[in-house]
Amino acid sequence: MVWFFTRKKPIILDIILINCKKFMMKYSLVLLLNMICLPVVSQELTGSSSIAVKDTLYKPDYPEGLYLTKEDFLNKKYEVRQVWPINVKGIKNKVQPTGIQNCYFYDNKREKITDVFAVSYKGHLYFQLREIFKNCNKKDRNETTTFAYSFTRVIMGGENYFYTEADLANAWAQGFAIGIGGVVGSVVAQNQIHGKGIVWDFKNQEFNIFKNCEDYNEFISTVYPEGVFDCENKHPDPYDLRKVMEKIK
Repeated sequence: MVWFFTRKKPIILDIILINCKKFMMKYSLVLLLNMICLPVVSQELTGSSSIAVKDTLYKPDYPEGLYLTKEDFLNKKYEVRQVWPINVKGIKNKVQPTGIQNCYFYDNKREKITDVFAVSYKGHLYFQLREIFKNCNKKDRNETTTFAYSFTRVIMGGENYFYTEADLANAWAQGFAIGIGGVVGSVVAQNQIHGKGIVWDFKNQEFNIFKNCEDYNEFISTVYPEGVFDCENKHPDPYDLRKVMEKIK
């Protein structure tokens, strides 16, 4: 019995020591991973914070209500109606991580609001995409979207322009892709959709959609030549657009 007890004790100690070593190795590995990942996470958080700062959730001076037509908007003639914004299913806010960028508006009868030029909601101004297409520069009238009755929020603005962004596609290119049919056609059509900058031009009383980099350069070269891009990519980076819009707004 004495022999068994004395032998058992070292065995138990060995097991405890082995488990302790395993625990320490596991703990050290977790600690090491945390040390490696922490800077990455910090960079991501810092990046998100800096992105959020780029959109100050701009609030233009428009009384809360519905602006039924372009003329109503220009004259600040509005209709008071209680509305609620609902996020558009399927639209990803690729640029703006906070606030509602793209939405539908519903009234107290739970009906979707349509045929409205703009909505001022809690200080934020929203343009309806259908009205953007109806009142845009004639060169931009081949742009389209699946969410025509949705609204897009004005990100920044001043005396010259209001600037916003939306996921749009070229109607001809998307129509051709859909004509292919099947899964391939659907994928190609989906790939035609890009986040595009849009300005409301107070002087010309129309919207100008930046269909691609060349189209943007054509617009900006006459008002701010320093803002011309080299067009390495077909579609300009939205953040680069915002920097320029901040200067000319």
